[in-house]
Amino acid sequence: MNAEEKMELYRKKIVEILDEVSEEQMSFAKEQSSSSLDFMTITNEFLHNTGKMLRGLIIISTYKAVKGEVNDEIFKAAASIEICQNYLLAHDDIADEAAVRRGEPSYHYRTIDLFKTRDRNLENLSPDSNLNIGLGIVGGDYLDALAQEVLCSVDLEPKNVLKAMCSYSTTLKKTGYGQVLDILSGVTPMKNISEKDITAIHRLKTASYTLIYPLQCGCYLAGGTDEQINCLTEFGDKVGRGFQIVDDILGSGLIDDQSDKTKNDIEEGKKTMLLLDTWKEVEDVRPIIEKLGKEDLSEEDIQRVKDAMKEAKAIEKSWARAERLLEEGLEALNSIELHREGKDFLEYVANRLIHRKK
Repeated sequence: MNAEEKMELYRKKIVEILDEVSEEQMSFAKEQSSSSLDFMTITNEFLHNTGKMLRGLIIISTYKAVKGEVNDEIFKAAASIEICQNYLLAHDDIADEAAVRRGEPSYHYRTIDLFKTRDRNLENLSPDSNLNIGLGIVGGDYLDALAQEVLCSVDLEPKNVLKAMCSYSTTLKKTGYGQVLDILSGVTPMKNISEKDITAIHRLKTASYTLIYPLQCGCYLAGGTDEQINCLTEFGDKVGRGFQIVDDILGSGLIDDQSDKTKNDIEEGKKTMLLLDTWKEVEDVRPIIEKLGKEDLSEEDIQRVKDAMKEAKAIEKSWARAERLLEEGLEALNSIELHREGKDFLEYVANRLIHRKK
């Protein structure tokens, strides 16, 4: 069985856990009321609109890299982070006013049907109404609690499960903090944004739950050493930050043929390393940059920013940053003793995240 086949097998096992969890939640909802059953139905539908399950696979592979084998209980932890991911996406889509998630309605858009079936006066309810937003927030909170419940049920060494739980809580705190910084950066003048500010967002919002937590969770549950935890954390931090830099490159609109992102980060005025490098290098474009995301700009203005990015070689500089972070991350990973198969997958993931085309 090759690596891809094994990963597919792991994904199926994660889905099996999610199915079991969903069945338990539906049984509970049926005992309460028809409203709770409807609420749980859309929650489970949203939960099963899964992506690549990267975070869950990292937990499993890290456990195997440290322990040398896979215990069935680790699939519960993998399922837990996938539930957590959906909690974060539900809230993120509210903040972004996003209608679509993974090709299907976002969570708060799904709640429209709950009101349509109860009152004909609500048939034309806006998905951004207080009713839908309220249910979206509660639904996300419910998924967070469910993720913690599943993680607590992992039948491994109790002290190791507790360490994983503490890592989970710390990660959500950092992710929330990163989200706050990201939101505030959107209304902060570019002249007041530094590389340190952008790096903090990358570290807290992206790296912490995309890589650092899954790595720590798998390592803690496997009984890893402090040295393994520290090096895996550094690996996750470096590669996670590189992943976000690449994401910003793909969302720049400068390489549209390679990206499937639906929004143009330049038009939104997203504070990226690309924009920061352009601001530093091309002074005459600064007045336009300060208006990004705040005013309706002409196509000529947007094109001027893109041209300035090329002039500043911003894409090349960001690729260089991402490659350097990958190299540093792999150095941290290779500095500790790990079992080959699990470690190979972690290296594979790191390279795929930095060298991806979309």
